[in-house]
Amino acid sequence: MEDKQESNMYDVVVFGATSFVGTLVARYVANHAPQGVSFALAGRNEQKLQSLGIDAPLIVADASDAEDMRRLAESARVVITTVGPYDLYGRTLVRACAEAGTDYLDLAGEVNFVRDSILTLDETARKSGARIVHSAGFDSIPSDIALFRLHQKQGSLGTTRMVVEDLVGGISGGTVASALNAREHVAQLDEEKRAALRSPFALAPGARSTKKVRSTGATGDLAPFFMAGYNTRLVQRSAQLLDYGPEFAYSEYRRVGSRWRSLITTARLKVFGWLTSTHLGRRLASRFLPAPGEGPSAEERARGRFKIKTTDQESVRVELDMDPGYEGTALMIAESAFSLLEHEGDAGVTTPAAALGDTLVERLRAAGMRIS
Repeated sequence: MEDKQESNMYDVVVFGATSFVGTLVARYVANHAPQGVSFALAGRNEQKLQSLGIDAPLIVADASDAEDMRRLAESARVVITTVGPYDLYGRTLVRACAEAGTDYLDLAGEVNFVRDSILTLDETARKSGARIVHSAGFDSIPSDIALFRLHQKQGSLGTTRMVVEDLVGGISGGTVASALNAREHVAQLDEEKRAALRSPFALAPGARSTKKVRSTGATGDLAPFFMAGYNTRLVQRSAQLLDYGPEFAYSEYRRVGSRWRSLITTARLKVFGWLTSTHLGRRLASRFLPAPGEGPSAEERARGRFKIKTTDQESVRVELDMDPGYEGTALMIAESAFSLLEHEGDAGVTTPAAALGDTLVERLRAAGMRIS
């Protein structure tokens, strides 16, 4: 395999730079790239790329064109892609990166897409030297990094709980589209595959725990966290790669202030889950939720923040005074890219914690995230 620094034109390429979140990522990279790091912006529409006004080379590429994705992968040391839903638009690029030996980052929160990547591309990536890092935004860096730090403090982990103690932030149309598409795609699979996706170890093939903990209902002033369904599976991949121990079991909740609010929040989540379990319900939900490309205003995002606490015998806090799904996510995925450039790690289909560890922790701290 050729040395990446010699064979690839750019250190970082941001694909999907004109999307709502992609633009934030592109601007973060432009403003915060370490000295000497080169970057380019990529997307389908050259005029939209030019309209960003960012001084960077532009690459026109279509996610559905295999040759475009091959050239894109071969042009970079690290590819960041915000082009989702990944089940629809991400498969060609992630395969191209795995084959080219190019490091890859996305914002995927789709169990089916990431599971397929692990099952079909892990060996390819190991052979080529690529690090395929899924879920490098609010899905699921806070959860993943908190557990990584807890494991450093405590050693083997047992029954571990993450609680979202404070969360202010909006939701983007891209996130909505990914969630609804994931439901639509899974509904078309056979029962055996659906059962595999429901497993807590869907993203950790072959893994098992002696304990089972599921965040499915209200408890005190805690309600299930709406991102737990994905986060809890992603961190099991880290547990598998980093060996958190045979008794590791993990759940996620959100503190809502009272038992009554907990019951209401839990009921709302169950109603939404029921509604989006049918094709008609998903179509109805899409009419009332943000469309792709839509999101909260800059003023709304400026009020964003999050605070989580992850506890077993020890505890770890992770906090950031940014909207977690927007500026916060841009920070997380961009700092992950910079970490990949400076950190040598094992190749394969991996996670932020397993791929980047302390390098990412220190970069996130330097960027303003508080990690105990």
